[in-house]
Amino acid sequence: MEHHLVVTAVGRDRPNIVNQLTRHVSDCGCNIVDSRLALYGAEFTLIMLLSGNWNAITRIETSLPLKSQELELVTVVKRTTEHEQPNYSARAHFKIKINDSAGIIRQFTQFISDHGLALVSLRSQLNHQILELEMIAYISDEQTIPPQKMREQFETLCHKLCTESAELQIYPQ
Repeated sequence: MEHHLVVTAVGRDRPNIVNQLTRHVSDCGCNIVDSRLALYGAEFTLIMLLSGNWNAITRIETSLPLKSQELELVTVVKRTTEHEQPNYSARAHFKIKINDSAGIIRQFTQFISDHGLALVSLRSQLNHQILELEMIAYISDEQTIPPQKMREQFETLCHKLCTESAELQIYPQ
């Protein structure tokens, strides 16, 4: 039976650090199913979904605290199950450029929440006080608001917040 583990690692970015961590994962007999790496200031963040048999997952869980200390990393691990994606009828892709201010991202995540969408990806980057925000959300089969109405409400929000540019694309699944 295959088991799954989510591992998050944060530490000072330096050459070979990711290689040392992924080598340890491999040495424990785990497979990296999915991963994301990002640099924030002088720190790197790595999130991985690992799979393996019970022994391999237990090995990484018990050995990672010592390895993390050796590599000067802060790590968090959590067992999980394989993701079962519910049926969604469409995918909404939001792209926004706006002058940055406190609470801007919350305004857009609130819009997604209010419309019952499942947020699956959020990426933001600040360039010279201009926030570039990109989000992907799934629209369930039970969604009652027609896509055109959602676009109109999104445009109203963007106008209210004085976005520099905003785009909402809806793609069928």
